[in-house]
Amino acid sequence: MLKPIAVAAVLLAASLSAQAQYTCPNVSTSQVITQPQQVAIIDNHGQLTIDNSGNVSLNGKYRQLPSAVVNDAKLYQQTARDELPVLYKTITQQLDELENTLTKLVKQLLGKQTAAVKEVHSLRNALQEQVHLVLAPSADGGFILSPNNVARVESNSKLLFEKKLGAMLQIALNESGSVDNLQGLFNELAAMKSEFKQTWQNYTKQHSQFLQELCRKAQDQTTREQRIKAALAY
Repeated sequence: MLKPIAVAAVLLAASLSAQAQYTCPNVSTSQVITQPQQVAIIDNHGQLTIDNSGNVSLNGKYRQLPSAVVNDAKLYQQTARDELPVLYKTITQQLDELENTLTKLVKQLLGKQTAAVKEVHSLRNALQEQVHLVLAPSADGGFILSPNNVARVESNSKLLFEKKLGAMLQIALNESGSVDNLQGLFNELAAMKSEFKQTWQNYTKQHSQFLQELCRKAQDQTTREQRIKAALAY
C-alpha cells in the first residue's frame, strides 16, 4: 500500500528541489537596525550609528568622518532605510506565491476539501517566522537585519519543508483510504509532474534573479561599511 505514496514523495521532492544553492560571498555579517532618524550597525566591536545627515557616532560618541567618506555614510543609511522594507515585502510576496502554488497542487491531487491545505498554510507561516530571524519589522517602523542567522534559517527552513511534506503525504494516505485510490493518486501526480515542475522552475528562476540582485546590493553596502570603519580606524 505504501509503495505508490513513496514514489509520489520522490516525484514531489524532486520537483521542489529544483532550486540550486546560491551563495553571496564577501558580505558583512553586522546586524543592521533602521529607525526613522538613524541606522545602527552592530558587530563584536560595538555600535556604529549614522543619522540621516551622515553624522556618525561610535559607541555613543560622535566621530568626525573624512569628507571623502561622508557620502558613503549618507548613502549607507539611506540605502538601508529604502531597501530593507522592499526586501521584506518581496520575500513576503514570494512566500505567498509559494503557498498559492502548493495549495493549487494539493487541491488538484487530493480535492478542494483536503486537510493538506492547512498544512500548506502552516508551512507558509512557519517560513515567515524563520524570515523574521533574519529580517523583521520593528515597533518604530524600522527593520532589524541579522545576517548571522542566515545559515540557521536555511537549515531550519529545509527541515520545516521536509516535515510538512511528510505530513501532507500522510494526509494523502489517510484520505485515499485504499490501494486503488493511492494508485490513482500516483498516476495523477505523474501526469501533472511536468506542469508543476515548470511552474516551480519559473518561481525559482524569479527567486534566483532576486537573490543575485540582493547580493549585489549587499556587497555594495559592505564596501561602504568597510570604508566608514577604516576611516574611523574601527
